[in-house]
Order: sequence, then structure tokens, then C-alpha cells
Amino acid sequence: MNSETEKIIEERFTQLPNTLSDFVANKDWRSTVNRIGEQSGISEEKLLKLRNEVFMVLLCFENWQDLKKNIVDNLLIEDSTARKITDSINGSILGSVMKEIKSVWAEIQKEPTEVKSYDSFEQTILRQAQAMRPIGERIMNQEASIKNGTEEQQRRELPKQYVGNNDPYRESIE
Repeated sequence: MNSETEKIIEERFTQLPNTLSDFVANKDWRSTVNRIGEQSGISEEKLLKLRNEVFMVLLCFENWQDLKKNIVDNLLIEDSTARKITDSINGSILGSVMKEIKSVWAEIQKEPTEVKSYDSFEQTILRQAQAMRPIGERIMNQEASIKNGTEEQQRRELPKQYVGNNDPYRESIE
């Protein structure tokens, strides 16, 4: 994580209700996530992504209602497996602090929406979280190169023009 991301997380952490911030700081939830992930048979890499998803929900960057969808999308696992994992996480981890999570989301929804020329706090942290994912990074690089019209992208799109008999894939008729 870069210093900007850490700063954003620390800022959000201080805004959380005491019960929720104590729960996140306790870190017992991580061992529970590890146990749930291992029982579901997911790899160590996907386990790290699962911990990140739960962390985002606990910090209220991601809505708890989107957890199953995010698990399917980010861990690339089947819907039924994601549903079992989500049910376990909701029961074992989020259930004890759901009241606080809902109160934070109620406050977030009450905040007036301003038109800003810069990204909101949530958009910034979500973009940074996506950038940490290998597949997300690759897709973002591809989109950026297409938008920027880099020389490499332009070369890939234009077929090579062969003059005369220099085409290696064409036999002469003679």
C-alpha cells in the first residue's frame, strides 16, 4: 500500500464507531476469514483477496450487501461457493458488528452529494484497491493504452503492407 492509501484508511478508521474500530483493530476476524476460506478450499491468493473484501466491508468502503457479488467477481469462484462463504462471513464476522456497519452506511447516505471536480473518497480507495489486483491492473493498462492511442496499439491495429513478392504467407502463382 502506498502512503495515500494508508492515509485514507486511517482517516476512515477514525470515523468509525468505537465498537467497529475496536473490532477491526482486534484482528480476530482475520483468522475467522482464513478458516472460512480454507474450509471452502480457496487458494492462498484468493484468501488474501477475501480478507481484503471483508476489510473493505468492515471499513464501510464496500456495502455489505455487495459482498457476495464482489467475492464472485474478484475471487473468480462459483456463485454457490461465494454464497456459502458470504453466509459464513455474515454469521461469524459481520453479524456482531452489523448494527454499527448499518449506522455508518445510514450516515453516508445522509451526506449531501456535491459535484466535485475530483474523485470522492470512496472512489479513490476503490480505484486503488482495484489497481492492487493483477487482472485489474492489466485491464486498466489496456484501457489507458487504447484511450491514449499509443504507438504500440496503433501498430497492432494496422496490418503490415507487403509490396511485391515480400509477403511470407503468400505463395507465388507462377
